[in-house]
Amino acid sequence: MNSIVSAMQTLAANVVPPVLTAASVLAGMVLIMKALLAMTRAADNGGRGGPNDSGWGGIGASLLIGALLLQFSATMNDIVSLLFSAPPQNYRNALAYMPISGGGSNYWKTVLDVCLMWVVVLGWVAAFRGLLKWNAAANGAQSSSGGDLFWQGLWHIVGGAMAINIGGLAGSLLGN
Repeated sequence: MNSIVSAMQTLAANVVPPVLTAASVLAGMVLIMKALLAMTRAADNGGRGGPNDSGWGGIGASLLIGALLLQFSATMNDIVSLLFSAPPQNYRNALAYMPISGGGSNYWKTVLDVCLMWVVVLGWVAAFRGLLKWNAAANGAQSSSGGDLFWQGLWHIVGGAMAINIGGLAGSLLGN
């Protein structure tokens, strides 16, 4: 059982962040390139987009969201600071509000540490997905679930920011 916890901790700490960073940079570059291609198509058509283009608003939104994805870490740090009026806290601060007693407390503390680490990872993924939902909404896509993609994206970003700052969230809800 210790090897599973150790493997999950290694995966969450050493593998997922570089993969997510690479995915956000790649997605940002793809969005910017698609926006530039749409811009040249619109310019070739005398300022009018083609039948499948969302117009200049969609192009501008794709450029903005692409830029936010290129600096995804800084974007999320700013969003966390906006929501909590403080920079992101270490997720381990949440452990202070989870009393563990009895035998084997080191093991359970490690398990909780890994669980909190995965909450942070899922927060980053949710925020990434929220920005992609905003891009889809700006380009006229419809949600398959019937909801509004802008609001779905907003709540993914807000929920992701709260998960990223789970240590600060626990402190603001339970103690500080």
